[in-house]
Amino acid sequence: MAGRAPFLQPEPDSWEQARVYPGTSVLQHDDRLWFYYSGTEHRHGQGAGRTGIGLATLPAERLVALVPAREPAM
Repeated sequence: MAGRAPFLQPEPDSWEQARVYPGTSVLQHDDRLWFYYSGTEHRHGQGAGRTGIGLATLPAERLVALVPAREPAM
């Protein structure tokens, strides 16, 4: 995101409060980007607790990305 602003901030006591795992792809739907993710309420080693799959969305023009060079780095 521009300015490194977070766009996914789980609320305390939510199912994704401790761990969030990104999906494998970003989908564009009309003028929005869709990010699917999964998460759990407990930290690693504490069991899963409540789990779920979520969807975070952004306006497409808010994404800032790096563009790879045409030639590999040596």
